[in-house]
Amino acid sequence: LLVSLLVGGGCDEPSASVLWLRIDSELPSGDLHEIIVAISASSTPEGRFCRPVVHRFPVYLYDIDLPLFVALERGDQYGNFAAFEVEGVEVFGEPLQRIEGRAAWPEEGETQIDILLTRDCVPGPVCDAGEQCVNGECLDLPTPSPFRGDPEYDGDCE
Repeated sequence: LLVSLLVGGGCDEPSASVLWLRIDSELPSGDLHEIIVAISASSTPEGRFCRPVVHRFPVYLYDIDLPLFVALERGDQYGNFAAFEVEGVEVFGEPLQRIEGRAAWPEEGETQIDILLTRDCVPGPVCDAGEQCVNGECLDLPTPSPFRGDPEYDGDCE
């Protein structure tokens, strides 16, 4: 499945700078019910974020083939870096795994970011506050974040 999203607004023509999220899973297909992708971007290196856009992909219900590809096109206003959160959810709505990250936009062209929802994190290690499980290891969450706490948003991403 391929989805293209404009992030950061203010752009009428296709961007010359695209980040691709390639989302795949090692989780059993019967366990993974939905993938939720939240996208934001920052206008400054310090993190002046736009309000995240959330897209839900009901994997189990519609038998969506993985990997899932999501294209993030850089807009004019929020062109410093992109922030994303990918969450695998089981049938009763409980999160199986959540991965948060960020990436600088390429000057031009495309860059792919591979995100893998793994069995290593289900149930996986219990990570401390400010950490997330990635490939069975507790790693620091990026800060600041447009997805956690009570962030102030600079505007809308759409």
